[in-house]
Amino acid sequence: MSDQAVDTTKSADSPAAGTPVRRHHWYRRWFTYDFTGIVGALFFAFLSATPSLIPRGAVFQGLVAGAAAAMGYAAGLGVRWVVVQFTSKTLSPAGWRRAWQILTVAGFVTLIVGSYLNRYWQAQVRDLMDMANTPGPTPFVASLVMVLFFVVILGISRGLRRLYRWTLRQLGRVLPVKIAKGLAFVVVAFLALAFVNDVVVGNTLGLLDSSFAQVNRESYPDTGKPTSDTVSGGPASSVTWASLGRTGRDYVAGTPTPEQITDYTSQRALSPVRAYSGLSESDNVRERAQVAVDELKTLGGFNRDVLIVGNTTGSGWVDDEALWPLEFMYGGNTATVAMQYSYLPSWLSFLVDKSRAEASGRALFDAVYGEWVNLPETTRPKLVVFGESLGSFGGETAFSGSDDMQNRTDGIVFMGPTFDNTLAQEFRGQRDAGSPEWQPVFEGGREVRFIAEANDFRNVPGPWDDPKIMYIQHASDPISWWSPNLLLSPPDWLAEEPGPDRSENMVWIPLVTFFQVSADLAVANSVPDGHGHKFGLISVDAWAEVLPPDGWTADDTESLKLYLAENPPDPTS
Repeated sequence: MSDQAVDTTKSADSPAAGTPVRRHHWYRRWFTYDFTGIVGALFFAFLSATPSLIPRGAVFQGLVAGAAAAMGYAAGLGVRWVVVQFTSKTLSPAGWRRAWQILTVAGFVTLIVGSYLNRYWQAQVRDLMDMANTPGPTPFVASLVMVLFFVVILGISRGLRRLYRWTLRQLGRVLPVKIAKGLAFVVVAFLALAFVNDVVVGNTLGLLDSSFAQVNRESYPDTGKPTSDTVSGGPASSVTWASLGRTGRDYVAGTPTPEQITDYTSQRALSPVRAYSGLSESDNVRERAQVAVDELKTLGGFNRDVLIVGNTTGSGWVDDEALWPLEFMYGGNTATVAMQYSYLPSWLSFLVDKSRAEASGRALFDAVYGEWVNLPETTRPKLVVFGESLGSFGGETAFSGSDDMQNRTDGIVFMGPTFDNTLAQEFRGQRDAGSPEWQPVFEGGREVRFIAEANDFRNVPGPWDDPKIMYIQHASDPISWWSPNLLLSPPDWLAEEPGPDRSENMVWIPLVTFFQVSADLAVANSVPDGHGHKFGLISVDAWAEVLPPDGWTADDTESLKLYLAENPPDPTS
């Protein structure tokens, strides 16, 4: 039951002319597996069941395990190749039959034990995140999905191998064997990469881009054109409702009304300003930023008490829950400006539009700051910066470091910094001795502080100078902790005492941890608020510390959190 490659060239061991050649049925060629490959597949599949950052459902765990098994199969073939180079010993046919019988039993035991251990570990992670455990035959479902996905992956790889052998035969007719082998490999690798890049990725991204562009022209249900004079697309706006795009219209529609704010404050409130520049305004990022600033001026944003530069995710989305606290705290006397730079969702935009996020964050802040800094110092609004996820990545690019952040703003809140956030990485890397990477203390916490839960900032002794810079990151957020370095280097955050929502049973395993956390990226938002990449109303605590109104108290913070949880602003009400 070997999976060894077939040499297409003649040798002294080739059968003599007229000797009957045994031909395998097609299913034997496609569904016969190598012994050491299966050993490697079972080993890697078992490792994929170990705890990771985010709990998984049965189907997703099966896909992860199937991909891991395919990698283990390749590793097993590599080990066999090395062994063959140093020994010619092999088992007899009876020995191989016995070995396969043992492996079959061991394989079933491994799948059963791994599935139930996985279920146990998943339950632990769910408990840490206050998630209900899902009953049912999940081990069986995960195992079935794993086997099917493993077979599909190997089928594709064998198809490529057969293409290589066919190409080798054709080239071997006109070229020396060694040259033909090398050239055949290059040709097949080029064709495979070209197919993936141009046909699969290219067409998929093109389709996604056009699809999301079409979605961008649509609106969410119940999102009607605004009647307020303080938001983009309204009667006083200098940009059209259609130009905002889907996420821009949703951003405008999420603006709380003066009546909603008054219901909480019991005092007369203003209508918050929300200015927005959609991707359709201009292909040039600086021109689009200037449109946003001009719109902010038109709507009176520079006359408010607080001005928020809101950095968006890929599709132009801004988290309303992060803006509401300031809008309610200041009685609507606030203005927020944001702009779109892509049609794609955040995770996809990070892969293909990262440079746009950098350019957008820098251009928007520079344009706003250029107008703001020329206002009379006694009358200009407090300038703060916000960004979540990819928005935090783009927002950071406007600054060279913590001193620059403090010199040019009145406060910053970044939520869910990505693994590629330059400044967040710098602050974590230069953290004070004894502080963990998942909640680092940078230079005594005088300028920058990291929190995962409300009031974590109070765990740092000593003063926190104004303007305050706050990062909110969870110990269980794969978007913050993924890194190529996970392949071969253990990270500090896994060697240290775990954060409140990370399993203590999660350990670093070469290659495996990288694969596990990579899989977690796809489900980072599938958990309750306060875990993974979900942040909820912790923004109330953040803004209450970074930029509280005069006389604001801890009781006010709790009161506002409770009110917003029970009465989220509803633009359709």
